[in-house]
Amino acid sequence: MPIYNVEKYIRTCIESIFNQDLTDDDFELILVNDGTPDKSMEMISDIIQAHKNIQVINQPNLGPSVARNNGLEKASGEYIYFIDSDDLLVDHCLSLLLSKVSDNKVDLVVANFIELSNEKIGTTEMAVPKDIAITENSGENIYLDYLSPYDCHVWHTLFKRQFLLDNNITFHPYIYYEDVPYMHECYLKAQTCLRIEMPIYIYRKGNTMSITSKFDKRSGMDFSVALAKTWELTKHNGMSSQVANRLRENIYISFSFLTYSVVHDIHRHKERMDILKKIKRSAPEMRFRNGIRQKYVTFMYKKMPYSYMALRVLYAKRLEKTVKKVKRLYKR
Repeated sequence: MPIYNVEKYIRTCIESIFNQDLTDDDFELILVNDGTPDKSMEMISDIIQAHKNIQVINQPNLGPSVARNNGLEKASGEYIYFIDSDDLLVDHCLSLLLSKVSDNKVDLVVANFIELSNEKIGTTEMAVPKDIAITENSGENIYLDYLSPYDCHVWHTLFKRQFLLDNNITFHPYIYYEDVPYMHECYLKAQTCLRIEMPIYIYRKGNTMSITSKFDKRSGMDFSVALAKTWELTKHNGMSSQVANRLRENIYISFSFLTYSVVHDIHRHKERMDILKKIKRSAPEMRFRNGIRQKYVTFMYKKMPYSYMALRVLYAKRLEKTVKKVKRLYKR
């Protein structure tokens, strides 16, 4: 668990971890203090003292990618679970989850999550269902059926540690949106997976402290790197044509999301162009060929980046005017 600027949430998070019907001998909790400037570590000092299975790693502020990699290096468990320190686990879910994987020894266990606002966390009753649908499949099939480019989160998946080590899968350092290439690589390389229709994670919706709550130039630059790292996966041999096509389509959707966010959230033209140039430098071979629209987008952003960005801005303004006009009509 990376820890940075979460003094409001950290205690609730860790308390949920120790409410899983597991003993201290069943698991280890590795806390990575990512140079947090607030009182996050003070808020949980008594919990750290009370449990023998908690290990603390202190590092300067290097971001969640480095924190997770450093935690993984110290881990000794058979399975790894990553959790963000401003979210929490559903009570009693991990013991049940582990009971389902004990006889399967799969590479990944993919479960569900729910989103709750701060106001609803603590008031919403979450119970582990009695009847849980479980299916076993290959990583590629799970990828086709489940992974969405809008839902590349590590925290609803349990990872076999040896699988990560054997495939040398780590988080790209010093960037946010590190989950995107990481989850794509895990799904595409996993041999066996379990898909469990059970919520295990509560994502704290609307947390303004989240590193991804505001899209700025840093966000655009980091997302460009994440996109480039995902594109590198298209070079791997052995993928079926269906999986290869889905991978390229997911990358195109992510690229479209990035350019949309750049146009709508970043207002300085130079910063917009810096991000577009970053994409071209990070993934010079990235091209989209599925249909006329994708070919047109590729040609424009490759050959005429200034014109491409100007057209995206004009389109966004026109769309905004249309939306405002429709809203006025509905108010009449």
